[in-house]
Amino acid sequence: MINLLPDNTRKDIYRSYTLRLLALGLAFAGAILFLGALGLVPATIGLRSEIAYEEAILPPSLPSDTGIVARDPVTVAQEVSRRIRILSQPDTTGALLPHEAIALVLSHKGKVALESFTYAPERAALVIRGTAPNRTDLLLFSHALEGDMRVASIDLPVETLLAEGERPFTISIVFKTAPLKEDKNP
Repeated sequence: MINLLPDNTRKDIYRSYTLRLLALGLAFAGAILFLGALGLVPATIGLRSEIAYEEAILPPSLPSDTGIVARDPVTVAQEVSRRIRILSQPDTTGALLPHEAIALVLSHKGKVALESFTYAPERAALVIRGTAPNRTDLLLFSHALEGDMRVASIDLPVETLLAEGERPFTISIVFKTAPLKEDKNP
């Protein structure tokens, strides 16, 4: 039917239709942007209140009576230096830390499979559970541990050595707690 209309009228109808679609699309995009901006308002208010709440409950990083502005930079540097010296001093008890004890055991592991470690710092002891493919590998593992200068004693139950084939085991290792003497003369 539109083909029966004169060309000018048809162009006016297409132009009018296109402008209406464009106006409708812009109105829809504007409404979407307005709703999006309106949705950001509660989020902004919520974030500001969360920041204010966190600032209210968290203590300041430095005590208020010793604010960084009021302190002499030399005093601050000396305090930091003192704290670093305290942290960098070696442990004089000689007791192994858990990760050091486990690293020591792993360095002597051989062919045995280690399944769990239980460290008791008050006794400087480590209990190891695992499986050994045979008696020889288990004995090599226990002798390697006994030969380490940081190990005081090893408790390997005799029943573990009696079984044939692959065997589960539990070894209790007690570490030396006295400070080790380092030889200063090479």
